[in-house]
Amino acid sequence: MIAGIYATIPAFWMIVHPFAELWRRKGFGTKWLGIWWAMLWLAAWTIEFPFRDRILYQRAWPWLISAVLWTISAYVYSSAVKTFSLDRVIGRHEIDETKTQTLVTGGIYSRVRNPLYTAHLCTVLGWAVGTGLATAFACAAFYLVTLMLMLPREEQELRDRFGDSYRDYEERVPRLLPRLF
Repeated sequence: MIAGIYATIPAFWMIVHPFAELWRRKGFGTKWLGIWWAMLWLAAWTIEFPFRDRILYQRAWPWLISAVLWTISAYVYSSAVKTFSLDRVIGRHEIDETKTQTLVTGGIYSRVRNPLYTAHLCTVLGWAVGTGLATAFACAAFYLVTLMLMLPREEQELRDRFGDSYRDYEERVPRLLPRLF
């Protein structure tokens, strides 16, 4: 279930961002967008359900790799939340015109442009590696594919919104794999 939730994040982005103006005009707030995201979860779970018992391997040591991935994920999440509000994370700034949109480049955002996506990837890979479930690996693959489709669109949107400031940021800071120093 958790892998299914995380796998839908880029697809959810593709529902929110390209149509943000439409959502605003129609008066859809984040509550409605939450319903759309829950529908994506249900779709993912429905697709996964028949394959839920397909185990590719069953060993204890992969859970150590999962623990490392989840530790990285927890660190990245906690670092990101220090500089990026929950409202921004859930897309409220995209829908609510009263919310100020600013380019965040401090904290962990000075090391990686998309730390939340990096953390999501570590989380979903952690579930896949630890459980050995085919569906968890499928969710990780779906996440990666939709992320690679979504990221260029998001970055173009940010270039359009923030102009040269974002272009400079893009040149200095890596996309998904953080600069450690």
